Order: sequence, then structure tokens, then C-alpha cells
Amino acid sequence: MRSGTTSASGAPPSGSLNREKARPAAPGGEATFEVKGVKEGPFVITATLPEEHNRETTTIRGNVIATPNEPAIFRVSPPNGSMAGGTSVEVSGALLTADCSVSFGGVPVAGLTFVNAETLRVIAPAHAPGTVDVVATCGGEVSTLARAFTYAAAGANISAVAVSSGTTNGGTFVRIIGGNIANSCWPFFGGVASPVATVVDASTMLAVTPAHAAGAVDLRLLCTGTDALLRNGFTYVNGNDAAPQILEVDPLFATPGDVVTLSGIGFRPHDVITFDDRVALIVSSTPESHIVVVPDMPAGQVSVNLSRADGASATTGPIFTIGESSPPRVSRVTATAAAGAEIVLEGTGLRRSYSFAIGGKALQLVSLSPTRAVVRLPNDLVAGTHAIQLMNAQGRIAALAPAVIVRANGVVVAEVEARCASTDGEVDVTISGRGFAPGASVTFDGVPATNITVVDATRITATVPANAAGPAVITVTNGDGTSSTLTDAFRYFSPFDPSACRNTPSRTRSVRH
Repeated sequence: MRSGTTSASGAPPSGSLNREKARPAAPGGEATFEVKGVKEGPFVITATLPEEHNRETTTIRGNVIATPNEPAIFRVSPPNGSMAGGTSVEVSGALLTADCSVSFGGVPVAGLTFVNAETLRVIAPAHAPGTVDVVATCGGEVSTLARAFTYAAAGANISAVAVSSGTTNGGTFVRIIGGNIANSCWPFFGGVASPVATVVDASTMLAVTPAHAAGAVDLRLLCTGTDALLRNGFTYVNGNDAAPQILEVDPLFATPGDVVTLSGIGFRPHDVITFDDRVALIVSSTPESHIVVVPDMPAGQVSVNLSRADGASATTGPIFTIGESSPPRVSRVTATAAAGAEIVLEGTGLRRSYSFAIGGKALQLVSLSPTRAVVRLPNDLVAGTHAIQLMNAQGRIAALAPAVIVRANGVVVAEVEARCASTDGEVDVTISGRGFAPGASVTFDGVPATNITVVDATRITATVPANAAGPAVITVTNGDGTSSTLTDAFRYFSPFDPSACRNTPSRTRSVRH
């Protein structure tokens, strides 16, 4: 047995080692892993840091001077296949025997042929998408090759694009229609990456076109393990896109803080919507609709206006009626929390012209939508029951929300050292805060993290799980059931997103729910 230390787990050696996954390490720290020699001769382990650490690499060199006396596997080829199973895989190792059995992610292989002491041929079984361990059991001896085989989901496909043409200046907002569109997918128009894209579901993606020369171009989706192509799927034309039109506003009467839907054509995700001269918050957008929050303004009839970044605009005239304004209403608040922790307020009409306070002391706003706000309690808040106050723009109390019980001690998540990861996960992070107890669990938007180590009461290290693209809430839960969250501090991105970690979440922006 030989061992070494490195700050990242190494890439698979070139056929001479049986590798175990490295334990996570804090930035600047060390992680220890063991390697088992299965063939005599030199070996090289290459360790590559993730993208947020500039993909720096280092190598460890060694020499195997004595082979083991028990069966071992060190390579599978190919390393990936269909989730439906049926892929023919060669498992390489040493001291393999005819009575060996093999499993992929705990599922026995569909067929196995013993070739010789160094080779088994197997048929991969069906399995859910993802990366799994390959395990060989020979005469009671078990050899595990961690994360050795990746099951790919059914390939993505594109059937149509609406709209199918737009300006060479880029900026056209389109809907890509197809099937099996994964959260890891990203669109490319004529080989140029879209600057903005969002997967709505497995059959729909929204994207903004990049600038490109005139002519028909291929539309390609790059996805982890697969891609999709629509030949001549989009046509670039000289000139500007047609001016936007607002065809419907629903409803035509609302009060400040209410949600209204604008329907029409030619919309873009970065449009500016105003009610007379008051800017409205856009909750979500498609090429044919904007869902917006009515801004604070006096009662009366107003026009609804749209301004596009290319200078085009649309207006409805004074057809919309603003009702008398009323303060937001909060109907539910997180029941208990430690000082310094996040709490959630749920209600209606929540908007930025109103803030939240306890005893006149402002609460930090983390995220806001018309029905949900996340705020952080002050660190110096004394234990006890506290009423939450809604403050208007003049700093006066407009309403009271349900009270929160503040604990003197408890778990608080304050920060995460790495702010983003690809949808594949596998990034090691350090979570800071206080009140962390041995055995605490960590989730990212409900998906459990792995390799969790509670370093002390203020620090946890963990490996980020695979997840959908977009912001993720980090939750730490102690064994007694108490928990705390960190909102809008971590983001998943497609591995093919050109902006990647440069678009880390804002800590105080509005979010969709």
C-alpha cells in the first residue's frame, strides 16, 4: 500500500493503481487518500482543481514494487453508457477469477465473461442517470472503483425554435422546443454561445441569441453526455427585430404589490416595464409574456409601457387602473431561529418600498418576491419573542407581522467559501457559521451533500451534489432537528455556460417561486 497527500482527488492512474476517492479538504489544506498497487512499475497521479480555482494541476509520482495478493480492479472501458443498460464494458484488474461478480451502482451486471486474470467483460445493467461505483467481488474479496462509470440520460433533441429568425445584432428572445432537455444543456447559434438561457422543463428552453453574421445557422444544444442539433434552425437577418407589442394586460385593475401579466410579442428578458413613469419589477419572462409587480403609486388610470434595450417600445395608453394602496400582509413567519439566522416571511403584496424591522432595528433583506421574503436577524438580537414590523418608505410602522421566537443559541449558516458549481457538482466547499454539531447534515436545494465533515462548531466542509442549474439554498441541520439556511449565496451553472461562475447570485435580488 502506498499513500500520499494532495488538495484534490487525483485523476485515474494509467492502469497501475486502484484509486480511492480523496477526502475533502479546506482551501490551502490537505486531503489523504490511499492507492493500491496492482501492477509493478511507475505510476503518475494528476490532481486537477475545479474551475473556480483556475483548474491548476499537480502530479504525484511513485513506483509499485510489490503487487497485491488479492483481486483488484483499476479501470472500466468505456467509462460511460446509456441509462437503459446494454453497454459492453471491459473491466481491467489483477488476480481476477472466474467466480468474480460485478455490480454497477449496486446493480448486478446483465452478463459477465471471464477472459483472464486481468480482464472481465460485462454488460452494464440499467441504472438512473449519474456516476456510480463499480464493484468486483471475487471469492469473498471486494474491490471498489469509485465513480468509475457514468450513466447518460436519453439524448436531448430539438424539434423547433420560436421565433426562428432575428437580427444579426443578437438579443432575440426565443423558445427552443424539443425533448430530454437537461439542466446541463446550453444553446449555441452557429457555434456562438447564447449569453442567457434557462431550462423551463424537459421540452422547453428559453434563450437569447448572440450576435452573428446574416444567414441560416445550426442550433446546437451541448449537454453533459449528449448534445442535440437542428440544422439551419435559426436565421439571422440584417436590421432590427420587429417592435414589441403589448396585446393584453391581465387583470386591468390591481393595487400596488399585486402581480399582473402582460401578453404580446417581441418581448425580451431585459425589457423595462413602467406604469406611467414608475418601474415595475419583472418576476418572469417569455418571448410572449412578462409577469410584473405593480409598483407603489397613487390610485388612478395609468398607461403600461415597455422599453427594449434596442430602443424599441410599446405602450397601452391609460387603460390600467391602480387601486388604493395598502401595506403588504405577512401571514406566516419562521417560528423559531437563532440570532443572526435567516427567517422566511410569507404573505401578499411584498415589495421593496416596505422593509422589515424588529424594535425599529432593520432586518437584512436577502431575497424578495411578492409572496415570500427572506431576511436575516441581527446577530446581537436578545433571546425572546419579537414582533416583526413592516416599515414604510417614511420609516414608520405600517403593519405588524407574526412574531418570531429568537433562541440564545442555535445553528446559523453565515457564508459559503465557493459560490458556484456546475450541475455535475463535485466541488468541495467550506460552510461557515456557528452552532454546528457533530453529525450535522448539509443539503443544496434539498439534495444531500457528500463527504460532510464538521470541523468545529463554526466550520463544515462538504462536497456539492449534482443539481439543477440556478441558485440553491444551503441548509445545515443538526441531529436535534434544528436547522438554518443560506439563501442566494450559491449557484449551479451549465458546464457549457460561457458566463459560468462570473454570474454568482446577488445576495439581495428578487427571486422566482
